[in-house]
Amino acid sequence: AKEVFYSAIPPMGRFPSLPHPLRFYLGRRARLFDRFLQQHVSGLSNATYIAYDGELPANAIAEDGFHPGEPAYDAWAMRINELHVEKQSG
Repeated sequence: AKEVFYSAIPPMGRFPSLPHPLRFYLGRRARLFDRFLQQHVSGLSNATYIAYDGELPANAIAEDGFHPGEPAYDAWAMRINELHVEKQSG
């Protein structure tokens, strides 16, 4: 592959269907895994880490309260496309 995009680990600590303390634990683990992912990607050529840098609106979660909903996928696809275009022009 010419270019690989690595997606951030979702902010599981904000998933409404996960009960406390599971939500807290999984949120903490997700942040830890995400740090390792960032370190891994930083050592790769032709790879880009895509951070999750936003709020998690209620409509971003699917009806099951756990999986991303359509608005989340749309926003994520637009973010990946923006980064791809930036890399192509830069």
